[in-house]
Amino acid sequence: MHAITVSSKGQVVLPKRLRDALRIRPGSKLAVRLEGTSLILEAGAGGDGWKPLNPAGTRLSSRELCRPVDLTLGDDRHSR
Repeated sequence: MHAITVSSKGQVVLPKRLRDALRIRPGSKLAVRLEGTSLILEAGAGGDGWKPLNPAGTRLSSRELCRPVDLTLGDDRHSR
């Protein structure tokens, strides 16, 4: 867990280690929601629905890389 401070303008700075792990760059969109007393931030989900396929840069085997992808899941472009 990382402790961060809220500025007088309500701004927070995400620790570099977390930004790097989720590939958050200037201009990246984050979705935010409240769950009980927790504030949840989701990288890449701020309006456009994009989510990184491999946000932590995990090494993938050739078998995992060649696994078929179902592009119809969560994509309404095919139903138009």
